[in-house]
Amino acid sequence: TFCLPTPGSTCWPSSEEMSKWQMTLSPAANVYSPFDVAYSPAIVPMNFLKTGTPAYVVDAATTGDLVKTVQFAAAHRIRVVTKCSGHD
Repeated sequence: TFCLPTPGSTCWPSSEEMSKWQMTLSPAANVYSPFDVAYSPAIVPMNFLKTGTPAYVVDAATTGDLVKTVQFAAAHRIRVVTKCSGHD
């Protein structure tokens, strides 16, 4: 049976799996959910033609954080979207 991994679905990672993954990130990395105060500022788009409300925002501090996040997302079939200014 096909399952689209979204928060609350049966194929979404458990809280325990999410916690284990977050523990692998560097101390300077942050993961925000819609319930966190820092979530809203983190999702402000650089381009207002492309907006969205992600399930989580990962503010990676190192290349390792990025690698671990993408690996976790791939293992759980979670869609990853990057955010950048486009002019750096």
